[in-house]
Parts: sequence; C-alpha cells; structure tokens
Amino acid sequence: MVYLKAFLSENLGDDLFVEVVTKRYPKTEFMLFSSEDYAVDFGDNVCFAFNKIEYKKMLEDIEKFNRYRKNKFLKKMLPLFFRSDYRKERLISKKADANVYVIGSGFMEGGERGFWKKLTDKLYFKNNLYLLGCNFGPYYSEDYRIEYKNLFSKAKDICFRDSYSYNIFKKLDNVRWESDIVFSYNGDIDMSLSEDIGKYIVISAVNLDKDGKVYSNKVEYYKFLSKVSEWYLKRGTKVVFVGFCKKQNDNKAIEGIVENISENFAKQIYVINYPEENILKIMGVFKNAEAVFASRYHAGILGMLFERQTYFLSYSEKVIHVLQDIDEKIKYVDITSPINVSVNDFVSQYGYCISTERLRRIKESANKQFMKLDKILK
Repeated sequence: MVYLKAFLSENLGDDLFVEVVTKRYPKTEFMLFSSEDYAVDFGDNVCFAFNKIEYKKMLEDIEKFNRYRKNKFLKKMLPLFFRSDYRKERLISKKADANVYVIGSGFMEGGERGFWKKLTDKLYFKNNLYLLGCNFGPYYSEDYRIEYKNLFSKAKDICFRDSYSYNIFKKLDNVRWESDIVFSYNGDIDMSLSEDIGKYIVISAVNLDKDGKVYSNKVEYYKFLSKVSEWYLKRGTKVVFVGFCKKQNDNKAIEGIVENISENFAKQIYVINYPEENILKIMGVFKNAEAVFASRYHAGILGMLFERQTYFLSYSEKVIHVLQDIDEKIKYVDITSPINVSVNDFVSQYGYCISTERLRRIKESANKQFMKLDKILK
C-alpha cells in the first residue's frame, strides 16, 4: 500500500494530481487520508483511511480536543502531535510501503513551527518518501529554508515543478526539477457539454481571499473579467465559467463577476463548478474552448495542455515561476495589484499559444517527475 498525501478539499487542481498518480500505477493500492464519501471516485485502486462513521468520530474527536486547548498554557500541554488524526496519519505513513507527497504549494512559511510540528515532519520525511510536483515558498527566513533542507535530505526523491524551488535546494543529491505532473495527463476526456453551446471561451475565476489574505483590488479584478466576458459576448462567443473549488469559494468569485455583466447576455453565460461536473467533463470543456482565461494555476496548465490560446491572471509567485520556466515570453496580469491594461490590449496582446514542439518537450519532462517512483511501482 502507498500512502498518497494530497490536499483533499475537492479542488480540481489537487484532485488532478491524485488522478494522474493513481491512474499511472493501476496495480498499486493507494490510500488517501479522507472519508470514503469523498466527492470524487478515483478508481478501484484507491481506498480511504476512514469510512463514514469513523470519519464522523474523528471530526468529533478533533472538535473535543480543540475545545480543551483554549489558552496558551493548554496548547503547550496538548500539542496537535497527540490529536487523533495526527496519530492516525503517522501510523498509516509508517506502515505504508512508500509515501508519495503531491501537495503543490505545500511549503509556504507561516504559522507556528515548534518542537512537535518539526517532529511530525521529521517522522514523515524519513518514511520512504517521494515528493512530486511541488514548489517551495514563499519563505522569509533562513531558518525555514535550513529546516526544510534538512527534511528534504531524508527523502528518497524530490522533484520540484519549477526552477526557482530547485535552485534553493539543488546542492542536495536527491533533488530534481521537471514540469508540472498535470502535463503528463493522458486519461479519458468527456468531450460533450450538457448541450451544444457552440463557440465559447473558458474563464477560471479564483476567490482572492481563499488563503486568508485580503486584497483591496478584488472588486477591480471581478470587473476586469466582466469586461473581458462582454468583449466576447458582444462578438457572439459564449462564456463558460469554471469554478475549481467551491470550498475556497470560486463559485462566489464567479457570482461577483457575472453580476457585473449586462443581463442582455444572461443566456450566453454558463457556469460549471467542480466537483458537480467531474474531471472528465471539465477536461472536455477546456479542450473544446476557443480560449482559456486562467486565474487558477492549473487552468493555465490545462489551457496549454490542450494547446488553447491561454491568458494568465496571476495571484501567486508560484504561477509566475512556472510560466517563466515554460517560456519567458509569456505575458500575464498580476491580479493582486491594480490592473493597468485595457481589455482590448489584454485580449489582443496577452494570449499565449504554446508550440507543439515546446509542449512535446514539456510533456516528456512531466513524465520524468515519476522516474524514481516508476522503478518501485511499475
């Protein structure tokens, strides 16, 4: 059994990681740290750590444990290390034949990192660990970098998805860098929408406040994508909005954009949210689009994977680092700052269509993410 550590919050990008890994090794049993009623069916070779009853009991235990930790003294006396979910995960990790870590942005500096948190990570990293498709940062202190340098050195293999992260740790013998693993996707695609809507673009919207930060220009970002939508709608091209994660309120971001669009275009606008529409259907939506406007990181990856004209709206350094690795000519709009480009200029000048040859090389690179894992699972 392989323990697959992933961000399980019904997020399309992270669930694509799980989909790619588990489909690559159909004869391997993978365990996910979630309930069997998770909204996505990843296939017969994927099992979950909890049934419905066990998961409900665990949530109750977590709530009870957290109630006891009401002040600083009790938090020190009852570290999370001893909470039932932490103990359960350590046991699974220890018993697994291998541990595969596929949380893309899993190493951002922030929060407390006391003795018990460091011990938790130390125990995990020494358990036959393969870390794929991740990036490091943002980080702000040298202590944080050194701590993870020591942790990473214990892993069997670490393959980052951007050169920025790789260059921070390139002196470690077990560290590599290849393209994002979603570029290796070769699974099935459902090419049909619920109805034949004709020519359309895809817009991936993101809730800028999803990580707890507050951006003063969120309304400006919504209005900008509203204007982009109307630019196409006026020319007879329909707009399909795709929400990647309802738990992070992508659907609310879409609502904020759509409410700024003239009601005259209401019948030309379509909204789909994951996981209400499954991975196969959404892959087909991207593949058939005239163009992709990507606020979500993996919306941009899918746009390029299917060789669509792709427009990038960046909310994070991780997006910028990956784009620079793919092609330094790629232009993007930073939606965390005031947007200083007109819609006409954005539509006419910022679209990127990857060449077939460049995409071929990137796909080859993405498959090399699995070079070490292939040796034990294939």
